[in-house]
Amino acid sequence: MRILFYIEHFKKIGGAENYAVSLCKELSHRGYELHIVCRDGDELDGIKLYGNFHDIKGILRKVKHDISFDWGLFERADISRLGGGIHRFFIDYALYSFPPYLRPIKWILYRLGKHKKKIRHQKYVLGSPSTLYIAPSLFIKRHAIEYGISDNRITVLYNGVDLKRFMPEDKSSRDKIRKKWGIKERDVVFLFVSHNLRLKNLRLLKKVFDELHKDFPMIKLMVVGKRKPGFRAPYLVYTGPVQDMPEIYALGDVLVHPSYFDTFGSVVIEAMASGLPVIVSRFAGASEIVEDGGIVLPVVGSEAMQLWRGSIKEMLDKELRADMGYKARLIAERYDFSSYVDRIEALIRSV
Repeated sequence: MRILFYIEHFKKIGGAENYAVSLCKELSHRGYELHIVCRDGDELDGIKLYGNFHDIKGILRKVKHDISFDWGLFERADISRLGGGIHRFFIDYALYSFPPYLRPIKWILYRLGKHKKKIRHQKYVLGSPSTLYIAPSLFIKRHAIEYGISDNRITVLYNGVDLKRFMPEDKSSRDKIRKKWGIKERDVVFLFVSHNLRLKNLRLLKKVFDELHKDFPMIKLMVVGKRKPGFRAPYLVYTGPVQDMPEIYALGDVLVHPSYFDTFGSVVIEAMASGLPVIVSRFAGASEIVEDGGIVLPVVGSEAMQLWRGSIKEMLDKELRADMGYKARLIAERYDFSSYVDRIEALIRSV
């Protein structure tokens, strides 16, 4: 079966892009013929790339295919994954990332220019009467239903995780990795993994750690991503972008993900698979699978700051981290990546 798959960046960068590459590699391995329309991409054996991303309609007409698969509401397709969410709703959440006095201005700007164009284009794409949609979470499915898409055309499919790549490390390996990164044995490392520091709400963590570090000097906030924080602090460790994420999870103690908006958040399930407890925003789709493997908290409202401070302080308890981390791994084992691809295949066959 020939699949025409469109995504802006077919590269091993970021969560959504890297996940798409992994999916296409596995589908190709299972015998599907993959043709990728992208702006830029990594060459992979057995997968053909087309660079005419600005002319997806033209490629659709020229390339014979059995299934069209959209990864981000770029063009109408047989199957479309709402991986970035619906922009009209995203804007409402993104406004929280700005100080209150700036939000009215940002609200106006978000409805002009490129944002207005994107909303208009998505209205056209989402107007397809036959597309089957993949929602990465119930959070996003609710948005799609509110937008007017019928329930029976939406499948909720939580991201899967490679359980062999992401797994708990033994103590000796963990100690070596922590030593390599200059982490002391008594340090408690909270991981923040993101390229978008504003949207993923590093600001909240800075406020919390500024307070807690005075009484708990062993706490560390490790920021992983291509954006360098705009402040210095004795508790801050900045890694820059990292390819070997299993190593980062191996040295960490807790993942913190206070995002204002995330359709899912693969870093959450990767950390859980690695045996780490997580503290996650209610505005992240992955919060729906956390259960006893962590804590889910609000990121807006008068009590948000206090709740995050209390939960991070609570995670300084080694026994609690060990218990939650063990449960987190068990939960992650329900979401094996291979099973995810099985469900994608079932959806493809249903078209």
